[in-house]
Amino acid sequence: GSTVALTVSNTDSGPMSATLTFPACDGLTLTPASATISALPPGGSQTLSLSLAAAYPADASRADVCVSV
Repeated sequence: GSTVALTVSNTDSGPMSATLTFPACDGLTLTPASATISALPPGGSQTLSLSLAAAYPADASRADVCVSV
């Protein structure tokens, strides 16, 4: 599948750690299904590289990627 780059930015005043999950939605399935961000400093960013495993969006001109924290 195609590669999707997702950039996570920390706009808070302290370090950020989180597990992000990418549930299938709008006909899109990403792998891996989750990623962990560890101690991202304030003002920092991290780019995740995900693979598009399936793509059947309801509107091919505008597909949505779902992210849960």
